[in-house]
Amino acid sequence: MATSRPPTQLAIHSEGRIALVRGEDGELGLPELPGWDGEPWTFRRTRAAQEDLGPVARTEVTHLAPLHFGGKGTGAVALAEAREPVTGADAWWQAGDDLPAGMPPQAAIGLTVALTRKFAGPDWPVFCLPGATEMLRELVASDTALADRATFSLRDDDPPSELEQVQGWPLSSVWRNSELVLKLTNPAWAGEAAVTRLLARLAPTRVPEVFSAGTVRGDPAATPYLVQRRVIEPPDFEDGPADAHRQRSVSVLHAMAEVQRACEGHLEDLIGAGAVDRTPRRTARELAELWKAIDEQLTDEERDKVPTLDTLAREVLRRLERGPAVLVHGDLHLGNVMSDDDGQPQIIDWTDAALAWPGVDAYIMLARLKPSDEEREELVGAYVSALGEEHEMGVRLGLDVAPLYHALSYLRIGKFFPRELLGPFGTEATRLVRAQMDVFGL
Repeated sequence: MATSRPPTQLAIHSEGRIALVRGEDGELGLPELPGWDGEPWTFRRTRAAQEDLGPVARTEVTHLAPLHFGGKGTGAVALAEAREPVTGADAWWQAGDDLPAGMPPQAAIGLTVALTRKFAGPDWPVFCLPGATEMLRELVASDTALADRATFSLRDDDPPSELEQVQGWPLSSVWRNSELVLKLTNPAWAGEAAVTRLLARLAPTRVPEVFSAGTVRGDPAATPYLVQRRVIEPPDFEDGPADAHRQRSVSVLHAMAEVQRACEGHLEDLIGAGAVDRTPRRTARELAELWKAIDEQLTDEERDKVPTLDTLAREVLRRLERGPAVLVHGDLHLGNVMSDDDGQPQIIDWTDAALAWPGVDAYIMLARLKPSDEEREELVGAYVSALGEEHEMGVRLGLDVAPLYHALSYLRIGKFFPRELLGPFGTEATRLVRAQMDVFGL
C-alpha cells in the first residue's frame, strides 16, 4: 500500500538564524509546508493554496534553494529567507546546534554550508545564500529597466509592478511582474543573456525582447542576470489531454525551426555571444570523459557494453558531421515555451544554447510526449518539413545519439552544481547512457 510523502520542511533564515516551531509532540523542528513536492517552480503556488499554515510558515520569503529533494520516507527541505524579520518562532537554530527534529542529515550539511559559506565543492550561487533578498532590492533599484518597470516591497496592496518569485534553486532564481521577467543565472552560464539578446534580434517573433542584462555582486563570482519582456504562461499541456500536448509540441517544433533558420549565417556570432560548440566532432571528443564519470554507477554487465556503445555512437556522430550545424535550445520542453497574445509559441530559457544537430531538441519533445510510432513520425516529419530537407539526417539520425548529448549536458551541470545540493542530478547522466544503450539495442 502506498504511503503519503512527509510534508516538506522550510528552513527560514532570519537575522542569521533559522526559525523553529514546536510540534504536537513537543519537539522543535522546522515549519512544514504540506502538499509541496519540493520542486522549485511549484513552491509559491503550493504555499498560496495553504490556509492553515502557522505564522512562521506564512512569513513572506525569498525561496533560495532545495536542501534535500526528499524520498525514502523523508520529505524535501528548502532553504528560504524571510523578507522581513520573522515573528512567532518558538526557538532558533544556528550552525553547530543539534539538528531540528526530523531534519535529514543531508539537508543539515547543506544548511550549515549555506550559513557558514564553507563549501566542499563549487561555491553556491549568491541567489541561493542568505543575503539574496537584499541583493535583489539593490538590483531592482540600480538597473534602469527594473527601476522603471518593477517594485520590490511587502505592501498588502501590491501593484502590478511588484515582483513575485516563481522559481528558486542553484541553477536560477526567477521573478516576474505583469510586464517583465527577471532571471538570475548560475555564474557557469555567463553567456545566456547575450545569446538571448541576439536571438531576440534574429527571431523577434519567437524570442521575447531583452530589456536589460548585467551581473550582480557575488562572492566569489558575479551572478549574470537578464530582464526580459514577459509573455503568457500557457495551460499545462503536459498534464492535459494528449491531443493538446501533441498539437502544442508540433507548434513548438515549428517555432524552433523558425529560430534555427533565422540563425543561419549567424552561427559564429552566436558562438561569440556564448553559445557552446557541441557539434558531432566535439561531442565525440567528450565521450571518454562521460564513460569514466559514470563508471561507478554502472553494473558489471553494463560496463561490458560500453566499448560497443562507444563504437556505435562514434559511427553515428561521424555521419552527422556531414550535415550542417544548427543552433539548438538544449532543453526544449513545454515548460520553456510561453505564448504571445495570439497564443503563438515564445521560447525562453536559452541557458543550454549550443551549436549541434537538430535531433537534440526533437528528442526532448518526444521523450516528454511518449508518442506512438505514428505520432512520432508526425512530429519528426513536421519538424523536418519546417527546418528543411538538408537537415533531415540531423533530425532523424540525430535522434539516435541525442541521449548521449543530454548525458554530457548533465555531466556539465554536475561540475558546477554544489555537491551538497546535487541530489538527483548526480544520476541523470547514467540514466541517459542507459537510454542510449536501449536505442542501440544493447
